[in-house]
Amino acid sequence: MASPTAGRATRLNLDEYIDTTENAIAAFTGAETAKVLVNISPATPPPPFRVAMTVLASGMDPSRVHAAVQTAATMVQTSVPGFEITSCTVTDEKTTVAAEVTAQGARLPRHAGNLHIINAAAVLLAEQRATAKAR
Repeated sequence: MASPTAGRATRLNLDEYIDTTENAIAAFTGAETAKVLVNISPATPPPPFRVAMTVLASGMDPSRVHAAVQTAATMVQTSVPGFEITSCTVTDEKTTVAAEVTAQGARLPRHAGNLHIINAAAVLLAEQRATAKAR
């Protein structure tokens, strides 16, 4: 993520974020281990928000992986415009997926994709809560 988008609260909570993300990945995938790394870039101009995931596993079916990644990307794009899969590579022993998020709208700079995702998630949850209350 770009350094200007990583405020004090983000920086103070990085250890918790990393632990929570590693635990979630292990729980959702059944993997024995997961390793999360965070890169805060001081580059000027600030780079877009990027995420990459590598899965070390043999026997992955490339067509099924690509289909699953596209399905997930389409779901994310409904609430996070600017989300894009930039790479999806499947080999005999490793699968790597990379995504980039460009913030949309006038309130956030384009490189603040991490904040764009947080805002979109908050809006989605608020809408779901409002819908549930209206029932």
